[in-house]
Amino acid sequence: MRKETKLLVVSCLLVIVLSSAASYAATLAYWKFDEGAADSQLLADSTGNTTNEFIRGTSASGFMDPTWTAGIKGDSALHFERLSAFPNGQVASFINGYDPELNSSALISSSFTVEAFINMDTLPDEGYSAVRYVVSLCDRSGTYASYWNYSIRMRTADGKTYAEGNSRAADGSWPTVTSSVALDAGVNYYLAYSYDDTTGEATIWVDEHSDSVTFTSAPISNALEHPMFTIGARAPSTSYSAFFDGVIDDVRISDTALTQSELLVPEPTTAAILLFGGISLLRKKKQI
Repeated sequence: MRKETKLLVVSCLLVIVLSSAASYAATLAYWKFDEGAADSQLLADSTGNTTNEFIRGTSASGFMDPTWTAGIKGDSALHFERLSAFPNGQVASFINGYDPELNSSALISSSFTVEAFINMDTLPDEGYSAVRYVVSLCDRSGTYASYWNYSIRMRTADGKTYAEGNSRAADGSWPTVTSSVALDAGVNYYLAYSYDDTTGEATIWVDEHSDSVTFTSAPISNALEHPMFTIGARAPSTSYSAFFDGVIDDVRISDTALTQSELLVPEPTTAAILLFGGISLLRKKKQI
């Protein structure tokens, strides 16, 4: 096969793969955690929708900032510590969100997918009172049972820790989907929580494994008067709680229930398989 023909074949295959990878719905917010140690308090949302009010930690308010560390997906990530107390009196580390005026970009009124990469230093204790939140968007109205748009949390039950997608419905119920994959400390995981408002199906992903349920009540509410988005904690009242303990990387919010091929950890696509096969064929022909 001539060199020009080989290049044409590979180029066409690459176009197919890249087109497939790019064909997902609108991203509302995407924090890639690529700033690294040289950055200040600001954590950039690559969409530009929430950058102005999204800061790393609240050191001025007595909370310790999360620290930069090696990335799970990219070059860098943030390490969150959940300790009872620090020598300087600080409590825990987390990233807080933005005020209500700028929250509209992350508020979901229909279908959604929320994604993140994690690695837990320690596992939460047994029960709901010990849950730890990876991401959370709820109404900071001063009451715990306020409206909850969406969250991904870790909960331990019967000695095993699982990821959950949790929301609050307008009727007062708590629509929740729980993964069947038991998680361990010190292991990198990809997590995603999605909801399809046309079917009522909610799905929790752990790497390439998914568990789905059908919600009888929609987990979406537009009644959030004082919404607060957090990474590494929750803020359903005037205080923060349920702090994550470990590394978090690449948090993305989309305005639809993504298919597996559209996730940040997609299944091998036909196009990708085609590319691999095409390159293998070219190598084989070269050897003949």
